[in-house]
Amino acid sequence: MQENWLLQTQEISFTLDRAPVASPQIYSVTGISPILLLMSASHFLRSGLAAALGTVLGASVLPTASAQSVTTTPVGAVTRDIPIGLTAVGLTLLEAPVLVGPCEANTASNVTVTGQTNIGSLLTAGEPYYIEVTAGALEGERFDVDTAATINAANGTVVLNTSSANNTYTLAANNLQSHSVALRKHITLVKISSLFSPPLVGNNNAASADQILFYNATNNSLTAYYLRGDGVTWRQVGGITSIGTSVFVPPGVGVFVQKRLSGTQLTNVGDVRSNDFSMPMALGKSLQA
Repeated sequence: MQENWLLQTQEISFTLDRAPVASPQIYSVTGISPILLLMSASHFLRSGLAAALGTVLGASVLPTASAQSVTTTPVGAVTRDIPIGLTAVGLTLLEAPVLVGPCEANTASNVTVTGQTNIGSLLTAGEPYYIEVTAGALEGERFDVDTAATINAANGTVVLNTSSANNTYTLAANNLQSHSVALRKHITLVKISSLFSPPLVGNNNAASADQILFYNATNNSLTAYYLRGDGVTWRQVGGITSIGTSVFVPPGVGVFVQKRLSGTQLTNVGDVRSNDFSMPMALGKSLQA
């Protein structure tokens, strides 16, 4: 007897075939590489489908049904070598959304999401977030979030940071009504640190520490941040205080990595953007992801 499980994402389909062997049941995999199987499996389990699919690791599955079909957001991985010196890097994969849903209403400074009663409870104080429109006439537009104000509001509304230079559109009342939106966390310097293996090397002397640099189009210069000797905290070169999670890489923006003593490897794993992406082009030079 043979039983088939069809597992799908929006872009990937593959089949698990069970042969008549003794317990535990072992399945062969066709149509997908092992690394994609592993990533898709973790995404299925994270989505609460473990009961339907069993444990999907190393192509070992505990059967619960004769057939099961599921759909998830595509996920991906990008790996690149980072040598000694200055290397341009683009982080194009996304953090998993904190929230996805239809916009019920909006003003110029807030977005109300249908069915939500306390969006602030989903956020972490001090962390940066943004709203991205994933479907509708304004698909691809983005708006930074006022995290503290959203937490304090404690209702179904996301309060926007209307003064952010990262916002791609100026909202009017109910521009987003019936649009689909996703609430995501920005990629901070602290998050970037976790993407390197071997880890970045910190030093309390900026000239000896690994650095992340942003291009500043206003004065055609680079703004540099260096990893401190504790290997955790970051500080702007020339500054006297650590920056915590306040500095992040906006979507679509590239950065430079400065390696001092030895090379490393960067691996970025995350959701693949499947909607349009708005990238306003300012006058002058820019560094894009």
